[in-house]
Amino acid sequence: MNKIGPWVFSPAIDLAAATPSRKADLEKLVTEFGNAAPAPFAPPPAPGFARDALRLVASAASGAAVASLTVYLIGERGLPGFAAVYPWELDGFRRPARPCQVADLVFDSRLAAGEKCWADELAEYAAIHFDPENDGRRPPSERTLAGLGLLHLAAQVTQALGATHLIALPTPHIDALIARTDIPWAPLGPEGDGAGRAFAARATDAWLILFSLRGRALSRWPETFPPAEAMAETALAAAEGFHLAGFDFTVATAPEQLREIYELRRRIAPWAHQVRLRKPGGGPLADPYDPWSIHAAATDRAGRVVGSFRLTLNSPIGLASLEAARPDEQRRLEKSKKVAELSGLTLAQPYAGAFVDVWSALLSYPLPAAGDAPTSHQRHQGAVLILGLFRLLYRISKTLRLTGWLTLLRADAAEVLTQNGFTLRSLGAPVDPAGRSPHFLAFSESEKSLFQVKNIRGAARDLARLARGNERWTLGPRLNDAPRGETA
Repeated sequence: MNKIGPWVFSPAIDLAAATPSRKADLEKLVTEFGNAAPAPFAPPPAPGFARDALRLVASAASGAAVASLTVYLIGERGLPGFAAVYPWELDGFRRPARPCQVADLVFDSRLAAGEKCWADELAEYAAIHFDPENDGRRPPSERTLAGLGLLHLAAQVTQALGATHLIALPTPHIDALIARTDIPWAPLGPEGDGAGRAFAARATDAWLILFSLRGRALSRWPETFPPAEAMAETALAAAEGFHLAGFDFTVATAPEQLREIYELRRRIAPWAHQVRLRKPGGGPLADPYDPWSIHAAATDRAGRVVGSFRLTLNSPIGLASLEAARPDEQRRLEKSKKVAELSGLTLAQPYAGAFVDVWSALLSYPLPAAGDAPTSHQRHQGAVLILGLFRLLYRISKTLRLTGWLTLLRADAAEVLTQNGFTLRSLGAPVDPAGRSPHFLAFSESEKSLFQVKNIRGAARDLARLARGNERWTLGPRLNDAPRGETA
């Protein structure tokens, strides 16, 4: 069962009426996501597909339904969206493929009477305008929260059911999902009546976008958040600090230094801004998690910030890693104050270019190599910066009595770290265009290896090889790249 703002999201499943072939899957959904009463205003399923229609419902605290969305599961009759598809186009959706269709997003009379149409509202939150200094002050409407919550639940449900593709028709409200998001839809069937032409996308591509939309809406829900300097944890962390190999490692608390960190992060690092990958220099200066983060800063002898790393504490807006985790992991960790998230690792030049291979692997982004060959001294300093920032956040974590770190990593980078003694446990599937997925490092499993020289050197060597030789740093194939008849 999910919750955003005033709404609770769950499927409405009648287990007594379920067919034997569906019952096991539906029982799993009830266990993971709860159950809800059906929406009285929801349209009936497409004729002949009622047995394969799964209704998702947004409810108020009273239990009254305010919005619903239908997910059609593939059955003997196929899917409603396949009616006008060319026969040869169906080859890629036959077994073992498991396509699902999203349809009939509807709101009750109160939410349907909004000033803007749903397509315009969704466009605002699918676009890259998420800057807390301006646009972020405008909270989402209740209808936006209801719609995005249902789309997020649809992604979770279809993922739990092992869907390989999502199918959609440009019907009211669903047309916004096709035209106003970055999901790489491919048209099916002949051109003609817009409402009759189906569109298909790899489920993995669609989930990346749908999962991120909920996180953005949740972070903009109006709450009273204390500023970072008012958190007791920040005051405790500020007592930590040390000098290492010519650099000072401290906790940034002054507004001037925090802004310097934000500027460095935006100028040097790619900004993976929820939906799209951004080039260095793009994206907002800060994000909603910054006020809830402890920012580690590395400064050189001139007092210039040359490296930064942040530890985001669990708060009312949650953690990006947990947003992407499996429902069972979310329930286990979402209220825990013993875990925090690592993100925002940034190095200034020339250290960024000198250590670009290891840094690329840790960030899961293909960063460009430096123009000039780095010196061995610059490469050593880049290693010192990363090691010092990790060490500072580890000391802070122990001071705060945390039990482990959450982070987003590619599976291959996590495997390299695990092979070198830093045991990372996967919490879910990839959630962004870089292919990163949520992972958890428990101190109890990795503490003895965290700062052993042989483990650090081994991890750096293998991460460098991964970044230099791994050909999987691309964003992955699109729907039309899959061989016909194969499962995507």
